Amino acid sequence: MKFNSWAFAVVALLVLHPLGKVAIANEPDFSGTGQPTDKDSNSAGSRGDCKFDLTPLIPVNEQGGWTTQGNPTLWIRVPVELSSVQSVRVMVRDESGKPVYNARLTNLDAPAGIIRLPLPDTVQLPVSSPDSESGFFNWMVAVYCDDTGDRPASIRGSIRRVAVDAPSEFALEGKSPQEIRELSELYVENRIWYDALTVLGKARLAAPDDPVLLEAWQTLLGNSTVGLEEVTNEPLVDCCTLP
Repeated sequence: MKFNSWAFAVVALLVLHPLGKVAIANEPDFSGTGQPTDKDSNSAGSRGDCKFDLTPLIPVNEQGGWTTQGNPTLWIRVPVELSSVQSVRVMVRDESGKPVYNARLTNLDAPAGIIRLPLPDTVQLPVSSPDSESGFFNWMVAVYCDDTGDRPASIRGSIRRVAVDAPSEFALEGKSPQEIRELSELYVENRIWYDALTVLGKARLAAPDDPVLLEAWQTLLGNSTVGLEEVTNEPLVDCCTLP
């Protein structure tokens, strides 16, 4: 059964967090939602042979987060035109290191900015309890700047699908910017980072100049507990379609 009601999404999220507020707190708390990593490890990625750094849109202190979606969307800042690179690779692995998704995109043509990478329907992450210490999946995005493919620019993060009743799709059609903002804020209150970001990102791609959505986006990314102030004003680019 598919639920496409925004009201149902609100009720479902309140089941997870009955006291959830509609407004984002001054300091949203995403602590403990990313996969624990060694402090000395370079979990964020590297520049490789490229002359630029990629930026994953995830809370910097967590290097990952939660989702309610089986095939969530990744958001990445790429500071160069994609027509100038050879290819982009997206990989998702389970906790044992086994690949569950691996695709490489070529012949891309998009300006620099924040791109979205929605995983296809063939990817369905299993559900785990928010209290569980397992169930993390690790993703990597690599941008190859030349045809050798030896040292791409890469970034990594973690993602975990939490057990909460929610619509199988974000039903944003017909919703006002304020309703969309409130839905994103409810996800924030429940510490579900990827969904809070994707709700706003999809809406902003459809209405990039809407002041309500712009303010909500800048507030979410610019919060000190998220640490993405440097990309709050980057343009959103409607790219890419993963096979």
